Amino acid sequence: MTEVLHTVAQSARIHGVPREKLRAGIRRGRLTQHGTTKDGEPLVASSEVAAYIGSRWARTDHRHDDLWAQAACRKPGMDPEMWFPDDADVDTQNRAIRLCHQCPLAIHCLEMAMDLEPPGYKMRSGIFGGTTPQQRHRIGLSRKDRK
Repeated sequence: MTEVLHTVAQSARIHGVPREKLRAGIRRGRLTQHGTTKDGEPLVASSEVAAYIGSRWARTDHRHDDLWAQAACRKPGMDPEMWFPDDADVDTQNRAIRLCHQCPLAIHCLEMAMDLEPPGYKMRSGIFGGTTPQQRHRIGLSRKDRK
């Protein structure tokens, strides 16, 4: 099974916690550092971060992790930072979205993000299933209206 690795900065955005909380977890030995980026940023396993902070991501179904290995964002050489661009970095957002549109798992990725980001959830970040956080927020609101 392939583990999903993110930088501390990405994990902090995904899980809505301060970076320092994750860095402290590494220092205290409660989080395993799985290498570093070329810039020296620690890499941590998504499932370990979720378990460490008690996140709802810890309840994500990991039985299909080998399927997720086929995702466009998981291909060798992909820069994980591309999927979590700054709001002002429209070029990077558009590049990530174009790659998502070529991905065979884009709809599954979007549904996973929507499941983990309920309507009104304020900590949305990253490109998932070819959508920006703002687009997922609007999708969530429209789904809420239909119920």
